[in-house]
Amino acid sequence: MMRLFLIPIGLFILAHFSANAQSCQFQIMPTSSAVCMGDTVCIGASGNVSGSTIQQFDFNTGTVPTGWSISGGGSFGQLCSSSPTGTDYYWSSTAGTITPIVETNPMDVSSGGIIQFDLVFGLQGGASPCEGPDNWDEGVSLQFSLDNGATWVDIVYFNPLGTFSTNPGGTVSGPTAFTSWGTYCFPIPPFAQTTATKFRWIQNVSSGTNFDNWGLDEISISDYLTGTSVNWSNGTTSTSSICIPIISDTTITAYLINSLGDTLSQDQTVINVLNPYSSSDTVMVCEGDDYTFADGSTETNIIVETTYTSAFQNINGCDSTITTTVIPISVQASATQTDSTITATNTGSGTTYQWLNCGNNFQVVSGETGQVFAPAQPGSYALVVIENGCSDTSSCFTITNLVNVKEFDWASISIYPNPTMHQFVIDLGSFRSNVNVRIVDAVGSIVLNKHFDKADVINIELEGNTGLYFVELSVSEHRSVYVLSKE
Repeated sequence: MMRLFLIPIGLFILAHFSANAQSCQFQIMPTSSAVCMGDTVCIGASGNVSGSTIQQFDFNTGTVPTGWSISGGGSFGQLCSSSPTGTDYYWSSTAGTITPIVETNPMDVSSGGIIQFDLVFGLQGGASPCEGPDNWDEGVSLQFSLDNGATWVDIVYFNPLGTFSTNPGGTVSGPTAFTSWGTYCFPIPPFAQTTATKFRWIQNVSSGTNFDNWGLDEISISDYLTGTSVNWSNGTTSTSSICIPIISDTTITAYLINSLGDTLSQDQTVINVLNPYSSSDTVMVCEGDDYTFADGSTETNIIVETTYTSAFQNINGCDSTITTTVIPISVQASATQTDSTITATNTGSGTTYQWLNCGNNFQVVSGETGQVFAPAQPGSYALVVIENGCSDTSSCFTITNLVNVKEFDWASISIYPNPTMHQFVIDLGSFRSNVNVRIVDAVGSIVLNKHFDKADVINIELEGNTGLYFVELSVSEHRSVYVLSKE
């Protein structure tokens, strides 16, 4: 998904504050500094540089310019800290109920311009006269008047909590901010741009004598430098904003130039591309099952391998994918029947078995979980095979006649070694008559069928591949099946 980040942007002055800055800054600001690949970002240039100075003043001489006034008390010097210039500054006095004010004369700012100054708050809890404001209403307002001081309008309020706002009033405690000297820069509002506008810095509320003090220095009121324009490092010229697609991490530089093409100032920003998320996964399901993918879609009755890609937005809002391959596990339960014995031919690692009574609504035959099943009574029986968590049920096998194996002493008969490499021994424990040995491999093929009229120890050479074999041993009318592993 491609996104476009847009905000209204023009060439204007931002309130800027940074310690020891000595001029208003030209700067650029993107709508976002980290975006998804292919997104479009708009970057706006803001600020200007000062043109001609209307009024510039510091307090080094301990006085104010003609037409300016200070009321409510105040001192000059380096009373509580050193200013950025290392020279004297104005420090407010809050003795009694006085209101500290620094007020300018009326001046012509009809062409607009910039107000720049250094300001600091005292430290909360500091010794007199350096104790600073902490309540919301103990901050300092920069104001203008169009009627020679009869009424005043806030341009900005320095809230002791560290924010710029209009004066909120009230009395709410909080941490002290603006306690380091900073240079602050504000545009003259359009409705303040007249031929006789006054400005003032005022603290309306304090906690009384020797509390909530603040300092002011290096005041400059100037108009804008005219005839400037902005060029961009991508080749765009004479515009205060650009919108560009971002494919990779990109550095953009804006140049503030005058009518002669000289660069007056420049600023740079970096737009980073957020990495999309992409992964692949393989899952196993039982044949015929359903599977729900990462995006919520579902594939039903999966009988063949299926690959699906889920598209979604990750935590950063970027297009991302998860590719899932679903492999169905096929289990086919199979068995062979010899007389009254049923033998499962599924022999995979981890395979488990359960025998069912088909004639009793496929109820589980209790305790019958072996590969070979010799039922205790005639009936119809089926095999459930479980492999890799998936199961299948065989068709039913019918047992009509049972071979009586319980009265024969099978415990005296042994087969060894098991597992075997090639040869193994059937030890009958004593001489037996009418002995038959039949060996069947895992797929039901007969690999040996041999009769002995009389035998006690039988040596067998087992040919064929490695795997499981079923040794069906008959002695007269008795029969049993042994599982033999060939390695």
